[in-house]
Amino acid sequence: MRRDILRKRITHKRITYLFQWNRTNHRLFVTDPSLHDFAGLLWDFLERVYRDDIPHDFFQRADFGRASSMRLPNVPKSSETDLAYQMANEGLVNLESSTELLKLVKKVTRSSVSHGSVLSFLLNFDPKAIASEVPVYSEELKLTGHIDLLRMRAGEGVEVLDFKPGLKDVSLLLAVPQVATYGVLLQSLMPSLRDHIECTVFNSQESISFDPSILGTMWGDVRSLAPQDKNRAHRVYQSTLDLHF
Repeated sequence: MRRDILRKRITHKRITYLFQWNRTNHRLFVTDPSLHDFAGLLWDFLERVYRDDIPHDFFQRADFGRASSMRLPNVPKSSETDLAYQMANEGLVNLESSTELLKLVKKVTRSSVSHGSVLSFLLNFDPKAIASEVPVYSEELKLTGHIDLLRMRAGEGVEVLDFKPGLKDVSLLLAVPQVATYGVLLQSLMPSLRDHIECTVFNSQESISFDPSILGTMWGDVRSLAPQDKNRAHRVYQSTLDLHF
């Protein structure tokens, strides 16, 4: 069967992202009664992205921060494993080393670990994948981001994923605030998705999954999560994100 995949290059702050939308996969979820509403909302949004009907200026403005700047406070490498398992024991994250997604990733990383090639492979061969390099934004939070991969979760909702080949083992934990922020931005665009989004950060060996609300649960004061963002005062992250939770 010939796949219906739309592609569009989008440049934000001199970085070019290849937005891809697998409409063949997406249509199947639109016709699934348990996912119809969520899949329909995403269809409308991705159609707007493809038509350039999004506020591209948000991604250029100096007063908007980037989700990718959200980071854990400094965690000693020797403590990463203990922190990961503590969070897992408390039910805040789910650690996995054998999932259908990881099996697919291992297939492609045998020959290449290119970020773009992994995303393209998953979009073509993972039946749950619907889009990659998806721009998301919030005028209220003054934040923008680009989601590596969107997947549908049968009977549950949407999965927001970020591929981190450079982070080994439980060091994936360091990217939790970034990917949770992507989930928050998607919720802000489609409020009815609230409580129906799961976030996942993964490499070729394992994944860490969590609810976007982990931002409010773990870091009520989120000022320390954005040390690399010099364009915005840290107090703005605190006030806007605290309002959201």
